[in-house]
Amino acid sequence: MTSDLRRLAGRQAREDHKGPKGFGGLAFGWRLFGLTALVAAWLAFSPATPLRAEVVVMLGDSLTAGGRWADLKPGAEILNHGVSGDGAAEAAARVGAVAAARPDQIFFQLGVNDLARGLSPRRAVEAQREVWRALRAQAPQAVLIVCSLLPVRESGLTSAGGFNRLIRDMNDLLAQAAAEEGLTFVDLHGALTGPDQQLPAAMTFDGLHLNPPAYDVWRATLGTFLK
Repeated sequence: MTSDLRRLAGRQAREDHKGPKGFGGLAFGWRLFGLTALVAAWLAFSPATPLRAEVVVMLGDSLTAGGRWADLKPGAEILNHGVSGDGAAEAAARVGAVAAARPDQIFFQLGVNDLARGLSPRRAVEAQREVWRALRAQAPQAVLIVCSLLPVRESGLTSAGGFNRLIRDMNDLLAQAAAEEGLTFVDLHGALTGPDQQLPAAMTFDGLHLNPPAYDVWRATLGTFLK
């Protein structure tokens, strides 16, 4: 169809060169109108430029890094920005890389490493708050969703006595801070806590990191928050 339009335009150009003569000028005008309408119709029905796939970023530590997120949302590009050992300070250094991906959604989940390094729950939350603000400043188009810390199985960890209490305290503060910042908060903790208020043995291989059934629960919990 494109070649037909080019031949028609070329013929019209040759006739234009001769110039209109009497009623021939009127005929020329109608022919020009018809050509313009034809081109407009072709443009209207030509294939549209493919839309960019939605980008979802999973930002966190080794818990995020260990997840298989490709099937989290069909049709979307899921980017795993989980890095083992990361706390809020390390995540802050990676905000630029996250923003460069032009994400539509960011799921933010970390904090256990900050607690393990001795930060109080309140200090750890304030450090996260600074990362949230940086993300919103550099990726204003993205919907930022804050996820709770997950429970651990203290019997499977060395010197982890009382760690779940710290996690619960931090989650309470995270939920409050997220509300103050106008962000959605997802309670993964409740979905992965057993009757003994710890991560069930069937959900972990070392007391901290998750196995496939636990990630299934995580993905299912996030499902209702995917826009």
